[in-house]
Amino acid sequence: MSTNLSNPLTHTKTDDLIPVKEQDLKVDLSTFVGSWKNTKEDSGQIVKAELSSRDQQLILQAYGACEPDLCDWGTTECTVFTDAVNSPTAIAFFAKYEFNDITVEISSNVKLGVLVIQTYTTFNDGSGRQNYYTREFYHRQ
Repeated sequence: MSTNLSNPLTHTKTDDLIPVKEQDLKVDLSTFVGSWKNTKEDSGQIVKAELSSRDQQLILQAYGACEPDLCDWGTTECTVFTDAVNSPTAIAFFAKYEFNDITVEISSNVKLGVLVIQTYTTFNDGSGRQNYYTREFYHRQ
């Protein structure tokens, strides 16, 4: 493997590099900002997702299916991804919730105006429950 040690930017492929003048691009988070509702009425997963922007940071507030009211998971900061290293267009995000004995990692993107949320749930309590994956679809409220 050849490495250009004279370049001050760390990279693993050419697409990781951008001209210095473009390094301070602001990312447009408007694709995600808003209230999103699960299209599946009887979902046992995330029923509603509220996404907001604060100081160029995407914030997720998720609500899980519970009875009689939704479970408010609180807020968490998201890691946002664009379609290229020098692009201002947000196309996906990653978020994580750590509960007492459960970790929920979330990967999400918008496709054709639909928010797609994938969850990876891990149980850390020795209960014998299997870790599991879901993918559900959300529309703007």
